[in-house]
Amino acid sequence: RDKCLSLGVIPPLVDTLGLFSENIAVARSVTSAIANLCRGHPRPRLRLISPTAPALAMLLKDHVDESIATNVCDALSKIIQDVDEEEERAGNVEGDRGNNVVETILAMGAAPCLVSLLNTAASLPTLTAVLRLTSQLLSGDEAQTQVMIEAGVIAALGRVLTSGHRQLLREACFSLANIASTTAHAQAVFEADPPVLPQIVEIMVNEFAEMRQDAAWAVGNCVTHGAWENVLVLVDTADLLRSLSVLLSEDDEEILALVLSIIHTLLKRAASEGSGSDVERFTAVLRAQNAVAHFEAYPSYSSEEVSKTATALLQEFFTTV
Repeated sequence: RDKCLSLGVIPPLVDTLGLFSENIAVARSVTSAIANLCRGHPRPRLRLISPTAPALAMLLKDHVDESIATNVCDALSKIIQDVDEEEERAGNVEGDRGNNVVETILAMGAAPCLVSLLNTAASLPTLTAVLRLTSQLLSGDEAQTQVMIEAGVIAALGRVLTSGHRQLLREACFSLANIASTTAHAQAVFEADPPVLPQIVEIMVNEFAEMRQDAAWAVGNCVTHGAWENVLVLVDTADLLRSLSVLLSEDDEEILALVLSIIHTLLKRAASEGSGSDVERFTAVLRAQNAVAHFEAYPSYSSEEVSKTATALLQEFFTTV
């Protein structure tokens, strides 16, 4: 691989894509070659593979062939990952090169194509590759996320949530958590038609631990950034407090910390934005679910974050039980 890259194989491959993009057989072969050149350890030198990004992104507009889409998404994912890792190694936590690559991909019209593939892809490898790239694009800045939202990504991710496949569910929840990380975009998640949040709450409670954590991140971001009236609807329609109480028996400290943080945020927002009855209603549900007994056990917990949040809950909302 490295020998081929050092000899300059990438430019002629890109030129071939431009000349024969309508030839599916050629496009399959070339995209497969580029995807293979982007794989492996140690990672290939970024400056040698990054020039393929515009040509690869353009192919998503020109083809619905799943083999080509899989290769293109795999290669673009590796390029974004390499940019992010290079920024991290350089200690440039505010680096924007990753966002520049995302911008290049979106500028080529990739968003509607990825959404279409999320809705129609039949093969698991294709759906996995498309979803991974979608997740990375949703880790960009707010404007880039808005492009994906306008292309219909939230409803498409809702379809993925019904797949039942563990890795797909996890990636979809992670993507929705990224979308809901700002107030404007959290509103779009609440307004999804058909709704996606009840499915995420169900995954948070019923699926494997690694999926529960990503689902909890999505729920937590929506509770933090969503309009209060929408949060109230979620609490009632998804029986959110009962679901969160079930997770208080978790052994996983990261999930516990997330769950406690969501409960704390709900109660604080109820106190500041809701009516007095909202706090009373929420605390009554938590008492009925035996949540307070868990809170009382956590101040001596090994996790500082769990201990701190549990103490705050007791002091602020459960001084008498």
